[in-house]
Amino acid sequence: MSKAAAAPCLILPRPVDVHVARGLRHTTFAGVIDITSSASETLKWCMSVHLVPSSLLCPKCAKDMSLDVQRERWRCARVSCRTERSVRTGSFFGKSKLPLRKLVRLICHWEARTPVTKVAEMVGINEQAALQRGRACRRDRRDIS
Repeated sequence: MSKAAAAPCLILPRPVDVHVARGLRHTTFAGVIDITSSASETLKWCMSVHLVPSSLLCPKCAKDMSLDVQRERWRCARVSCRTERSVRTGSFFGKSKLPLRKLVRLICHWEARTPVTKVAEMVGINEQAALQRGRACRRDRRDIS
């Protein structure tokens, strides 16, 4: 698959240095549902606001990597290398196994101060996962304050 260009976000154009919560602060829940309508749309939006990288150089051979949108993986195009990396590597989402769609929705609810039990129900995750990601959001918020 060829390298995907980061498409501009039709709903939430944001500056390059957007913070995860700030990138969602001025939208509605309906806007977030649109952003997260599919895995590929969510990934494009995350790239457009620089929450995940929109291009990547191979850490082994320094060549451009190509994006497999369906698998959310970067792969080195050199046959002799074929190194792979997750699109999440080095991002706020790096330690989570939840789908990006659910993570973006969770962050929106966290920013709106939705109770954890409601977040879990609305996003479709268990309460423990909602609590863990909420803690990560708080840590990230403290780190940039």
